[in-house]
Amino acid sequence: MDNILASVLDRLDSKIKSAILNTVSSCGDKRINEIRIREQSRLYLTVGNENIACDLMVDRQMLNRTFEELCSGTLHTHMESIKNGYLIFNEGIRVGVAGHALTEGNVISNVFDVTSLNIRIPYPIYGISERIYEKIRSEDFFLNTLIYSLPGAGKTTMIRDLAFLLANKGNRRVAIIDTRCEISDERLHRCDNVDIYSAYPKAQAMEYAIRTMNPQYIICDEIGSLEEANSLLSVQNAGVPIVATAHSRNIIELMRRKNIALLHENGVFDVYVGIRRSAQDKISFLFCNSGEV
Repeated sequence: MDNILASVLDRLDSKIKSAILNTVSSCGDKRINEIRIREQSRLYLTVGNENIACDLMVDRQMLNRTFEELCSGTLHTHMESIKNGYLIFNEGIRVGVAGHALTEGNVISNVFDVTSLNIRIPYPIYGISERIYEKIRSEDFFLNTLIYSLPGAGKTTMIRDLAFLLANKGNRRVAIIDTRCEISDERLHRCDNVDIYSAYPKAQAMEYAIRTMNPQYIICDEIGSLEEANSLLSVQNAGVPIVATAHSRNIIELMRRKNIALLHENGVFDVYVGIRRSAQDKISFLFCNSGEV
């Protein structure tokens, strides 16, 4: 069994763990991508692009025990991220969290009565970003790149590997803006040319990196808001190339997003790279130069 999956299973309620192991035995060589734990619902696994039901109905006690273990018994230390819909444990393992939110105005001040957990299992795939790396290298390591796909298609895996190739193979100084603490892994933490900003707000982390670390490349996770788009405009003005990601089905849908449209209109990205994952778990790429959009 993969070490990452084993570390996750050790945090789960014993009945949930047993049900997963019983189901895994029928999955062959396919990897588990997600574990979905919902109160008063069957336990589900996402294997490749398929949703597989386990022979277990999850009750409140199973859910609570698992949630406490994932928080390492210290819920308050994770509350800030939980208010944003997730928690992180170990390196790069993200857990989506849904429950009842307590709000003050439009601001979430607390989350309680958690009813759903979605554990995403990251798998490093070394060399998967080689085609994107070679494209960047061919442009003398100055190519602003936006990688887009539907959720779960491999964007984070891609930029994690690309960050390593740029730093190690390309000998570039790389700053990783890891707002959700899911990009960096043990390999990147050991890499000499990498500086990691974990859990920093994107705009601030980019400003700090440019002012104090003199990066030759910035790697950024999901572009979500107009504020984050404006921070990328500042990076462009500083002359530091960037690789970022965004959720989208295709290039047309991508350009309908106001934050991406703003960046496109200002010529921030030189190339857009779409990722597709087949039913057989194969990755394909679609490259589109900015001028072709």
